[in-house]
Amino acid sequence: MDKLKKSLKSDGPLIRICIRIIGSIIFLMDSLVPKKNHTILFLSYEGKKISDSPRVIFDYLQAKQDDYQYIWAVNPDVDTSDVAVKKSVRIVNAKSPLYFWYLFRAKVWIANCSAERLFPVNYNKHVYVQSWHGIPLKKLGEDEPNLNYLTKSWYKRARFDLLTVESDYDKRVFQKIFPATINAVVMGLPRYSQNHFGTSSAPKASLNNAKKTIMFAPTFREYNVASDGKIVETQLLTSKNMEALNSRYNVLYRGHYFTAKVTSSSLIDVSSIEDLPSLLNRVDILISDYSSIVFDAAVQHVPVVLYTPDRVQYLKYRGMYVDPQDLGLPIFENSDELQDYLLSLDDLEELKKISTSVFQRFLYQGNREDTLNEIANLIGGR
Repeated sequence: MDKLKKSLKSDGPLIRICIRIIGSIIFLMDSLVPKKNHTILFLSYEGKKISDSPRVIFDYLQAKQDDYQYIWAVNPDVDTSDVAVKKSVRIVNAKSPLYFWYLFRAKVWIANCSAERLFPVNYNKHVYVQSWHGIPLKKLGEDEPNLNYLTKSWYKRARFDLLTVESDYDKRVFQKIFPATINAVVMGLPRYSQNHFGTSSAPKASLNNAKKTIMFAPTFREYNVASDGKIVETQLLTSKNMEALNSRYNVLYRGHYFTAKVTSSSLIDVSSIEDLPSLLNRVDILISDYSSIVFDAAVQHVPVVLYTPDRVQYLKYRGMYVDPQDLGLPIFENSDELQDYLLSLDDLEELKKISTSVFQRFLYQGNREDTLNEIANLIGGR
């Protein structure tokens, strides 16, 4: 199914005709397959993880509801042991054509990406809860240059019964890029409603408690593609920079889920850790670029420093709703200057104050524990 989807993301008249034909078949099948009430399908990061808002909603419903069948769609290489043992759970292969059978059968879809895998479906048949995987800084949908026809069409067509947003900032963005969705509600993202910020799944044995911990978490670059078609990370610091930083800090690396694995003896790779809140609980400073992970850090009062060596290229190719230089955070385009800043940083509290001030307008100011209750009420009432 991945190969088919990749082929359809090409552009051209024949590809567009194929997309319309396949889309019509999928819509017809969704309309004909009988719906199964009290069945919820979860999809997170296209099946690459069991995490984020879908996982938080799942855990909440598991504790509150006894009469639902829960379906988790995941890729074959994902560890499902912690959810497979829970009550009324079925694990299905997100890469299999059978995925669509379970999708069509489920009354409720809960996702942080395209549950319908970008194809047309009968939205009137399902209750579709969308909690996007972050607050957008990068341009999306019709605003995104170089976007393929299949994905662009999905943004225009997608209709969610509930689209959870953090503030008026992302509500404006989502209302523009998802024009068919009218119920975008400022209620906070479920991913921030978790109560386990005090635990940690970070590799404690690998961390020196005498040092502060920094985490590099860059986003992916569509234009950094290797010969095998994988997106590679090219924006890390030099080995000399890493060696210098290791003298004072534990240095973690968390890659984007689109990016190929990075191997470096100077980094502790935490990309596979799904529990981001607990991971951030071990981090003293986040180093990022154009990624929405900066908002995750802000919720947990982790100060942020930006490293954007390709800012001009990125703004031209992908585009941003907010230029990183305009945020008011410490920002560097030269790796040596970033290194010098981090090694000379003494006042971490002042950096925290700056981050708190910058991100306040982007974050939900209400009671986050009401968020999950409202979603449960929507599901139960439909």
